[in-house]
Amino acid sequence: MWALALPLALSLPETAPAQPLGAPPVPPSRLETKPPRPASERIVWQQGTWEWDAAAERYTWRAGRHVVRRPGTTRYVPGRWVQTAGEWSWRRARWR
Repeated sequence: MWALALPLALSLPETAPAQPLGAPPVPPSRLETKPPRPASERIVWQQGTWEWDAAAERYTWRAGRHVVRRPGTTRYVPGRWVQTAGEWSWRRARWR
């Protein structure tokens, strides 16, 4: 019988999404039908996203919609878990 030597400590790749141990994974995105874009160049489509509802301890779907982009923003950042000083919190989706 052969045995393989494995390292004692394994690390996750940097591309792995960060979330608290035991927290449910973010569900897959929903397929949405984007309505026709309004005439204004400042109005952009904000894709739907899952948001963490801390009170209910579950994710809720926030449907996509057209929004007025703030001046100086260029990209949409989906919601995600972040860890700061050992504490986990949900950072809402936003434009950057």
